[in-house]
Amino acid sequence: MAKTDWYGNCYRQGFKNLGSTPMVGEFDAEELVTYWKDTGAELVFMNAFFKRTSLYPSELTVLDPPLNGRDLVAEFCEACEKHGMKCGAYVQPQNHWPFMMDHPEWSQTRTDGTLYGKAPSYSDEPAYWQACYNTPYLGRMQELLREIFSRYRFDAVFVDETYNREGICHCPSCKARFREQHGVELPRLDDVADPLYRQAMQFKYDTFRKGIEGCV
Repeated sequence: MAKTDWYGNCYRQGFKNLGSTPMVGEFDAEELVTYWKDTGAELVFMNAFFKRTSLYPSELTVLDPPLNGRDLVAEFCEACEKHGMKCGAYVQPQNHWPFMMDHPEWSQTRTDGTLYGKAPSYSDEPAYWQACYNTPYLGRMQELLREIFSRYRFDAVFVDETYNREGICHCPSCKARFREQHGVELPRLDDVADPLYRQAMQFKYDTFRKGIEGCV
């Protein structure tokens, strides 16, 4: 890595995943930054938004209630600048509940078309998991990322939880796009010996990559 690329020579980096808990309302961003500065770190990451909420007053999503209007992201960025630290945003672009709520058709599915689901742990948690980037969810997430990175001075980003579930996604958007591109329907069985299945897997990886690139 060239010496001009500071991120390639940043030998110590700090990270804080706050989680959406009541302690967020009392969190001291400057204490976080000074802690990592005292360890010799050059860069520190903190959440810009959670799966449930954001840590700044957004026009697109929900502010974490314990903040009561505080802009914790602004406080974090200001503390980094004050103490000469590089400032990094931690984001999870594939699963933001306020965008997914009431939109199961935006979720990845198994090859048989069923949704990945679990018993909700929170009252505002959708019972289905992991958005598909072939759906309108991608546009919503791009707007959120655009809002964050045009509003705050970040030097780096840590993108977490971007992955495809096993099998072929049969959400309405994937089915329509595959039919448009290849003139056939998506296969309903996982069979690596089937040329159509292998074609569908390539479609899956190609479109997922484009979705990640769209977020970038």
